[in-house]
Amino acid sequence: MLVATRSGAVQEVVRLFAVFHDSRREHDGWDDAHGAQGAAYAAKLRGVLFDISDEHFELLHEACTWHTHGRLSAEPTIGTCWDADRLDLGRVGIQPEADYMSTEFGREIAAYDTVPNYLERSGLKLPEPLY
Repeated sequence: MLVATRSGAVQEVVRLFAVFHDSRREHDGWDDAHGAQGAAYAAKLRGVLFDISDEHFELLHEACTWHTHGRLSAEPTIGTCWDADRLDLGRVGIQPEADYMSTEFGREIAAYDTVPNYLERSGLKLPEPLY
């Protein structure tokens, strides 16, 4: 949600991406199909646990499906989703790199290596709510 504060992303989609993009991941090793499986799971629960417009669901579906394929996106919502995911790669020992960020703000944060480093050095606090 931090990246979404400056990217122009549809926050509803970013929140749903956070829930579904890795929801079908079985481990932290390489799992090429988990994004598409997460998108399919979101499709199954759409209209049951959450409602979203067709336009916004298309963004969610694309963001989930392709988030592990090293792409960049000029579309603000998809780019925000992918940047947020990449900024969290420290959990598996990978430093985020600005060249792999789609948004200007994602590149700015990546220059500090981690979101906590960015927040500490810039004097910012996380936006509320984060969930």
